Order: sequence, then structure tokens, then C-alpha cells
Amino acid sequence: MEPLFILNTFKTNTPAGQSVAALRYVLTILTGLAAMFNTGLAAGQSTWMGMKFTTGGTAVAVNALGRIYAPNNSRTHQLKLVTANDGKDVAGSLVSLAMTGGTVGEFKYVTLGSTITLSPNTAYFLVSNETQGGDSWYGADSKVTTTDAAICQGGVYWDGGGWITAGGQGNALVPVDFTYISKAPEAPAQPDPPANSAFYRGINLNGSAVTIDGNQWEGSNAPNYSYSGYTFTDNNVTLNPATDPSRTAMIRSSVYSKNLKLTLTSVPSGSYQIYLYVWEDNHSEAYNVYLDGKLVKQNHSSGAKGSWAKLGPYSININDGTLEVTTTGGHANLSGIEVWKSSTAPTPAPVPDPVTDVLSGSYKITARHSGKALDVLGASADEDAEIIQWDYTGRDNQIWQIASTGNGYYKITSANSDKALTIEGNYAGNGGNLVQNTYTGSANQQWKIEPAGNGYYKFTARHSGKALDVYGISLTNGAGIVQWDYAAGTHQQWKLASVTGTDAVPVPVDLVTEQMGLMLTLHPNPADGHVILTLDAIYYGDGKLTITDEMGRVKMTQTLGVAPGKNTYTLYTYNLPTGIYFLKLQADGKEGNKKLVITR
Repeated sequence: MEPLFILNTFKTNTPAGQSVAALRYVLTILTGLAAMFNTGLAAGQSTWMGMKFTTGGTAVAVNALGRIYAPNNSRTHQLKLVTANDGKDVAGSLVSLAMTGGTVGEFKYVTLGSTITLSPNTAYFLVSNETQGGDSWYGADSKVTTTDAAICQGGVYWDGGGWITAGGQGNALVPVDFTYISKAPEAPAQPDPPANSAFYRGINLNGSAVTIDGNQWEGSNAPNYSYSGYTFTDNNVTLNPATDPSRTAMIRSSVYSKNLKLTLTSVPSGSYQIYLYVWEDNHSEAYNVYLDGKLVKQNHSSGAKGSWAKLGPYSININDGTLEVTTTGGHANLSGIEVWKSSTAPTPAPVPDPVTDVLSGSYKITARHSGKALDVLGASADEDAEIIQWDYTGRDNQIWQIASTGNGYYKITSANSDKALTIEGNYAGNGGNLVQNTYTGSANQQWKIEPAGNGYYKFTARHSGKALDVYGISLTNGAGIVQWDYAAGTHQQWKLASVTGTDAVPVPVDLVTEQMGLMLTLHPNPADGHVILTLDAIYYGDGKLTITDEMGRVKMTQTLGVAPGKNTYTLYTYNLPTGIYFLKLQADGKEGNKKLVITR
């Protein structure tokens, strides 16, 4: 039995009769007490706060919950576990812990009535009930390191309407802890072959030919197979759960990357079922998996060292001879791909819409709900320039060249800059910003264009499956363009009108000035703990910075000194929960606005 957080500089205070594993990890308190973290509570008000964590690839049997002892703590606190995906309390986890008689910097624990088993690869909250003006607690910049049982993904607290995150990975409020017994999982039964399917091929992505489940797999020198990433083999990692020798050797040798890409070519047209073998050789990572640009597994947690899984089956129809597997997010280790071909007739390829057949060309693109045109802010030719909607002027920052990339997708480039419409930062969630970047062939620069009815079209990002969207259904000039789940709204439907090169006219300086206001850039965006704000200025003075949430509530204000030239500021966003925010900078009688996405 061992606590999740192992303290080196402080002692652990475990329940009677429990033993503590060898000290391997350190929990460090970086900053002060309750005043360092503002939950908005009035004096005497209480709320739940603690940490969000995700278990590794092994079930965890929890037998005690704990809370750190801060100076002068003396009250009794309730603690509990909550399942993150539905917000429900874990049955049997609510306990009370008296903090009297503690030692500063040590955890105190209370034993549960009975052991609670937490599922592997599952997110939970562990929280303590805290009162403003009562016992002090440590702020959201407290830094913790966990054992392999789980990963701490940040602080969390209840705001009366929902759970709000605070800080990033490795940060925790209060902090809280639990003691546990790791449960070795049973070896998973291998799934039966897909019904009405025949084994097509299996590839040991970074190893030699091998036989798996009676089927002959090819090695890394297989024809019509390529990858973009790195290779490694580690035969010293013990797999959990254990499996047969052939599968073990295959799993331990893999290809990996944060943006991994596997490609199979010369695949006969038909319907297929795809399995992927993945594993973890180090510490847990979370990543997304795509088949031919379609998201099939979101935020997969690789688990603790030695964990492995056979993902799938994922269904796909292939009509162009190519199967592509890609990942985004954390480092993904892929060891094998197993492909089964359906013996039933393949779904016929859809008949293209007549207009879609001839999409390649130059167009103005207007939003159905507002009639305003897709526009590069300030007629900029820069990387990461923001895309907005604006009254159509016929100028070349509102004219878009559409060209097929194959596989039913298109790249869309500005006639003004020759840069492509791109979802910033390869972000796959709702609210990802639309910008322009040099075209690299990335999936976040490729778009499916499909009829939406009445002569309008929807544009779907290949990497995320989300639709081009005017943020907030705005009707005003300058509204930002984002990606969002498609809901058939008129702010997600677009008119294509063909133009010729002679229709484009230069952008006058007065229009550029009108659109520009203050020219701001944010990087990275989406962001986590900090973001770099850049302002180009021609004057000396002060600027007022305000950040608000989607409800218009002010979350941050700051005065910034401004000088002629490029001004760069680092904004720390650790205390902003995951979500969408609006940044406004006012200076020299002008105003600049940017949308900021915070992810954890």
C-alpha cells in the first residue's frame, strides 16, 4: 500500500497498519496559502476543491483519502471521489477527516469503510470541502508528482454550477492524496475476428515478420507501407498485462511521434475493420487517433509504463487505394496494425454533387446567416494571421483559391498571401481558431466541402471532423471564424461564388487601417500555462489589457507599457480554467481583440 504522492522533504502520515513503499517521488509546495487562489467565495462560504487525476493502465484499489496539513489547521473536512465524465460521487468514498494534531507539510489520512476500486485509464476528481476563512490550504500552483498509479492533471473546484480546473498537469489545490494497492489486471481476451471478414494483412511496424493469433504478419519492410516518425525497441519493459511471446516482441518494437503518420497504399476498394496495437514504455501520454482524417479515438491515455492495448475495430470504406493512420497530441507508440476486409459488398462511393466536381478555382466565400465574406484580417500576408468575416469588397484578401488534395479533401489558399486556411495549433476541440499558414499538407489544412442544401456548403476540417463556424453566430464585421461541431446552423453554411483573377482589386490603406485597429498576435493558441502577446506599435504609452470569459466576466486585467516597434508580453494563464476567452487591448485610442483557447 502506498500514497499517490510520495513526499521526500516531508514525512508521510499513513493510517495505522499500512506500510509505505520506497520513497521515489517528491511533492513540492511552491507558494502560499488560500489567499494565493481566488475561488470567488465570500467569508464563511464553502466549496469542494482538490485535483483531477487519471488512472494508468492498472486498476487502483483505494483504501484511504488524505489532505495536507497547512499551518494552524484544526477543522474537520469531508473528502470524496468524483467520476470526472459524469460528475457523480464514487459510492462509499465520502469520509470525514479531523485535521487536529497534524504536522505542517504532512498528509493526514482517513481509512475508507471499504476498499474502492478505480477503473484503469479513467479520470476522477479527489476533493476536500474547504471554507473561506476556515482552515488554510495551498494554491493552484502547488506542484505535485505522482506514482505510476495515476497522473495529476491539475487542480479542480466546484463553482456552484460545475467543476472548474485550475493550473495544469502536476498542479493541485489543497493538495489531497490517497493510498492504494495496485491491482494487476487480467490479460485481456483477444477480440474475435470481425464477422463476415477475412484477414487482409498485419504489419509489425518496427520488427520482423511474425505470427499473431495464427495469422502471418509482415515486418517493417512490408511493401506499400510507410511511416513518418521515429523507431525504437525496448525489450526490458515488462508488459502489463503479460501476453504471448510473439505479441510481446511485436508490441515492444514500435514507431512513435507526437504527429505520427502510417500509410498503406494499393489497398483494394472495399470495407475494412482496423485494429491498432499501442503501448507505453515510459510515462502516460494522451493522444488522438485518426483514420483517413476522421477522429476514431479521442484523448487515449497510454497508461503506466508497460501498459498496452489493442484499439479497435474501427470501420472504414476505402475507394482511393490508401489507408492513413495519424495521431495528434502526446507521443504515441504504435507497434502493429491489423486489417480485416469485409466479405460483403463495399459501400459504393457517393455520387459527387455537380458543383463539387468543379470546385477547383477562385471563389468568394460568404456566411449564410450574415452575408459577410471570409476575410484575412488587415489583408495580412503573415503567418497565423486571423481569419474573420467582413463586408465583401472584392479585394484579394477575400478571394480564395480552392484546389483538390485527393481523398475528397481540398486546400483553400488566400489570393492575397497564397497561405492556406489552417486550424491554429492543430487543435481538435471546439473553438479552434482559423488562421492562414504556409501549406504543408497537414490534416488541419485540408477541408471536406459538402452540400448543405439550398446552394450552400459546409466545410469540415479533416483533422477534427468539425465544421467552419462564425463564432457566436455573430452578424458583425470582424467576428472570428472557428471550428465547431456541426449543428446545421446558418452560421456554419457558406455560399461559393466563382470569381476571376480580374475581379480582384488591391486593398486600400484605409480599409486595412479600419480592420486592423491594434494588430495583435497570440502564441501558442490554444495555450496552457502561458501565452505570448505581441503588439506592433508606433507610439509610447500604456495599454489596458482585459481578458473575459464567454459570459463576459472579467478574469484578468493588466496595464502594459507600450513603445514603438514590436512589443512582446508573457501572460500567465495557469489560473484560467479550460475554455474560450476574449482578450482586449486598448491603447492610443484604438482597440485590438483576440480569442484565446485554454486547454489542459
